[in-house]
Amino acid sequence: MCIRDRYQRRVHAIIKDKMETAITKSKNPADRAGVSACKVFDGEDLYAGDRKTMQALQMKDWLDQQIQEKAEKKKLEKEGIKGYAEQTATITVMRKSAEEELKDKRFDMYKAAQEQNLLLIKEKKEREAYEKTQRMAKDAKEIEFTVTNDFMTENPATCTSVVSDNRVKKYHWKGMNAEQKKKILDEMASQVEDKKKKKELDKECEKLWADQEEAKRQELIRQTLLKQQKERDMLKAMKETHVAQKNEKKEKWPNYYGDKLPHEKPEAQLTAHFIIPFKKKKKKKKK
Repeated sequence: MCIRDRYQRRVHAIIKDKMETAITKSKNPADRAGVSACKVFDGEDLYAGDRKTMQALQMKDWLDQQIQEKAEKKKLEKEGIKGYAEQTATITVMRKSAEEELKDKRFDMYKAAQEQNLLLIKEKKEREAYEKTQRMAKDAKEIEFTVTNDFMTENPATCTSVVSDNRVKKYHWKGMNAEQKKKILDEMASQVEDKKKKKELDKECEKLWADQEEAKRQELIRQTLLKQQKERDMLKAMKETHVAQKNEKKEKWPNYYGDKLPHEKPEAQLTAHFIIPFKKKKKKKKK
């Protein structure tokens, strides 16, 4: 609530306005006279002193209120600073305690990890020594097998079958000899040559087929051109025939539509108009 609303109520202003209106607008001259018998003029402020006194009291009350509010605000700020300092001190103590606890735990963790690493190194060394012993024994056994076994030494006697000399044991077979290899290589070369010949023959066939198709296309174009030329000649001949027929008709029937000529009689004109020669179509006999 502001100072004006606190000390200058609307109801007071309404009462003051009514009193002033009653005095200034009264038609009775006696009502327009003041206490000192002086006349009250329109617009004259009769309550200026009271209003100034009231405004001074209002100003003093407002200043006291501002001073009190500033004092309370400063007190709250001091309390806030004090509380923040206490909170910061408490947090600092808690953080220091947590950091020391974390440091102790980290040291214990590092110590346990070091002991675990030493144990793992020991186990690794023992495992590597055991694996080395096993590997050396396996290598010695493999060397002995490679040197003494008939399969590894590729003994030719183990490849021949007991059934026949031209048969081999598939589980002991060590590969083909030079003659067998040469025979297979010759066969492969023959197949390659046959494939080349077949490819060349296919190319020649494709070329002949393309030439044949091109010849067909050229012949088709030629026949098309000839057909078009014949059609043009036929149209030209028909046109000439129509023109000749038209001229012949004009010569034969100069007055085809029956126009009256000066040297002809009306009966002859009428006869010339209606008598038109028609060619009778011959009926085809049904077989």
